[in-house]
Amino acid sequence: MRRWSRWWSDDAGSASLEFIVAGVVLLVPIMYLGVALNGVHNQAMGVQTAARQIARVLSGGSGSADAVLAAVAAEYGMEPDAMRVEISCRPLSAPCPAPGTFVTVRVGTSAVLPLAPAVLDIAQSTAIPVEAIVVHRIPDGR
Repeated sequence: MRRWSRWWSDDAGSASLEFIVAGVVLLVPIMYLGVALNGVHNQAMGVQTAARQIARVLSGGSGSADAVLAAVAAEYGMEPDAMRVEISCRPLSAPCPAPGTFVTVRVGTSAVLPLAPAVLDIAQSTAIPVEAIVVHRIPDGR
């Protein structure tokens, strides 16, 4: 009986198993957080680039905003249909875009978290809204 209790209380070899279990329990959430933040950052950079480039196209008068949006969306792996674009000019009395006005471009989308299931609309309810606003002055000598 004494031999059995000594064998039972022996902890030899369990440190590696504890290290593996603790490592997996801590590593998996940290890796998921890194992947999720990378996806949100990619979407944020995409909408910022889209807003900036659309404002430049409107102020320069060369090219179309739709072509710029499609190119930026393809570069950042985004869906152009999922991006919202709003363009407005100040002062409101001038036509948009007109020389001497300030054009405001607002681009927004939602960054869906990775591995979020589409069942019960969980993917859309956990989506993070991302938006960029750029104000650019249209030069007078256009």
